[in-house]
Amino acid sequence: MHETSRVCRSVNVQARTVITPRSITSKTSRDYNILKEVLSCCRGLESDLIKYEDPGYIVPTDVFLESSQIINQLLELAYLYRSAKHLIAKQQNCMVAEALIEVIQKQLAEYEKKIANLWSSSKSNYNDSKNTALKKALPWARESMIILQFIVTILNLTQHLSGGAILNPLLKYVNHGNKKLNAIFKTFFDGASKPLYSMIKFWIFKGVINDPKNEFFIFENKELFGRSRWHYQFILRVELVPNKFNLSQAKLIVETGKCVYFLKQYWSHWSENENYLNKMEQMKTSFDTLIGEEQHNHCNYGENVIMSEIRKVHLLNTQYVLKILTEDHNLLNFFSNLHQYILLGQGDIARRFMEAIQLERHKYDRLDVTVDPLLRNILHNMAEGYSKKCDWMSNIHVHINNSLASEETIFEAFSLRYSIQGPLKMIFQAYEKDYHLLFIFLWRKTCMQYKLSSITRELFCLKKYDECKSDELLARSNEPDIVNSLQAINCNNHLISTCDIIRISQEFRYDH
Repeated sequence: MHETSRVCRSVNVQARTVITPRSITSKTSRDYNILKEVLSCCRGLESDLIKYEDPGYIVPTDVFLESSQIINQLLELAYLYRSAKHLIAKQQNCMVAEALIEVIQKQLAEYEKKIANLWSSSKSNYNDSKNTALKKALPWARESMIILQFIVTILNLTQHLSGGAILNPLLKYVNHGNKKLNAIFKTFFDGASKPLYSMIKFWIFKGVINDPKNEFFIFENKELFGRSRWHYQFILRVELVPNKFNLSQAKLIVETGKCVYFLKQYWSHWSENENYLNKMEQMKTSFDTLIGEEQHNHCNYGENVIMSEIRKVHLLNTQYVLKILTEDHNLLNFFSNLHQYILLGQGDIARRFMEAIQLERHKYDRLDVTVDPLLRNILHNMAEGYSKKCDWMSNIHVHINNSLASEETIFEAFSLRYSIQGPLKMIFQAYEKDYHLLFIFLWRKTCMQYKLSSITRELFCLKKYDECKSDELLARSNEPDIVNSLQAINCNNHLISTCDIIRISQEFRYDH
């Protein structure tokens, strides 16, 4: 029985250490062609002499002892090849991973082709000693070692990733100092990028997400309906965005496709507008050209140029979105009415409501019973006062929150809801939160102004307040609002005159 031994060598592979056994040799084998045996192992096979036992290869000890160091290096290469094949089977089921594996398989096919060439060359040089034949394989082995180490590293780092996230480990190697290796590494990145660019192209030119394996960094929630559709129907999944794009660029890609989707939904003549379709077709051709230049000519500036082209697509579609909203859906009239009746009319709404509620509040035990009808009547009367032909009232409804319906929190007890159909609804939702906050601010301001002016009017009928004590002043007022407001103003128990009240009211009005 031949004596055997095992020597292990640590091969560091990007934050992971793979223990690769060194080959071991044995005494008998002058009849063996050691180069053939080693090259067979480099293709992932076992030979008659060299056997694979996890985690490495074993050979009898004394065969070609003088060549053991070279054999060890070649068998390390064989181990990396076997590891790559094993990791390929463990990759995620997504198009980017499949594209990466396709490029890796092509590189491994080149590797196998070189093995065949080495074997063919060794047979033609039959006068070379077996040791010389092994040495001639070393330059190829050292170059292949770097490539296989890269492949194993990338497969290890990406086996739990999906979509654009798979490209991030590859980006670290694209600008390698060795030009030959740089070209190989860039081939890996470009090949893996193709499905992602295809999905981006489909999205920005058709407004449709073509993502059969759920890996695109834009997700469509097809079950979403209602008020938040414009914001949440298409969601950016940041974890799947490749580092090639920053966050603002990824958001631009999302918005570009949303504009195209919007046009196809609400522009009835979009497929008949030759001017628009021709411009989009030209941009699509330009986009394809830029992708090709980046991938085949290795242009370092490709990302900026590609994003510039996407911005052009976004600008074109934004212009058409505004055009159809203005021409077909009266966008300007809508915002003009909103500004006139809802924003500029806040003071009138608050004043009329405060006057009406003062008259009605003693008739009911619960304030929320009166809030809804009072607001509706006030809005209706204001609409008739502005124009009998305006239809803005049909789009506005009062939403009541009964739990907040008290006189002190009346600005939180209701809000205006808008019944808007079609594209105007989608556009308005983008601004609805801002309008709601502005509505509350203006209501609070107007409500306070009204209270202060009411206090001023009430105090005009009293005697000289600078000669009265504050307790006497408060006792002469039967209005709880006036009492509460004066207590808040007279926090230091100083005497307040009519002039002081008027001055405070005016300062509040001008400052706010």
